[in-house]
Amino acid sequence: MSAARRVCARGQNTHGLRAAHGLQFSTAMRDVGQGAGWWLLEDRRLGGAPLRRVAREHGHAAARVIHEPGALLTALGQQLPAAVVIDLSHERRDRRWVIGVLAERYPTVRVLVAATGADRRFAQQLGLLGADAVCASGHELSMALARVHRRRRARTRERSVRPPLGRLEGLTPRERQVLGEIGGGCDNLTVAAVLGISERTVKAHVTQLFRKLGARNRVELALAARAAA
Repeated sequence: MSAARRVCARGQNTHGLRAAHGLQFSTAMRDVGQGAGWWLLEDRRLGGAPLRRVAREHGHAAARVIHEPGALLTALGQQLPAAVVIDLSHERRDRRWVIGVLAERYPTVRVLVAATGADRRFAQQLGLLGADAVCASGHELSMALARVHRRRRARTRERSVRPPLGRLEGLTPRERQVLGEIGGGCDNLTVAAVLGISERTVKAHVTQLFRKLGARNRVELALAARAAA
């Protein structure tokens, strides 16, 4: 998970996500979409698909629109986008748990939350859960998506000149097993079940893998595992 999570909500009115700054919003959508893609976890209870409508009005759309949290987690097991936008504008705000799951399992995916009318305290709570940005207007979301795109490009350039990861000889047998499961796309909970150990123990092994291999995220661990296979 990133060391600092951004909070940018300012509690604007409920029409903010569809109102002014549409051009900036659509430009950010286009940039992120071309760079790596962003997904939208849409809440059907809101009706009318307001976030999608903002994008479509300007000729751009999310790379993927998903309606149920379970379906999102399943899809993430197959492919990782640059960012996931979670619509938390419904008054119940009952999808907050998804933020923590994404931050824990997929630290390379930026978690952006669209929360119409969110006040500062609520935004801070979401930031503690792991949200990279909590946005109460279309303008704030467009800026957050633009940051995702810039960060993605910067990391691509950095990877092109980065030295290779550390060698695997220094790993213990158990660490090699954990690395192999990560290479197969398993999250910590699944690794724990497969190896018959606790999730806490898996996390400890993953921490050692990061340290010994010099990896910064699970994607690099997976690549190291596949290269050694």
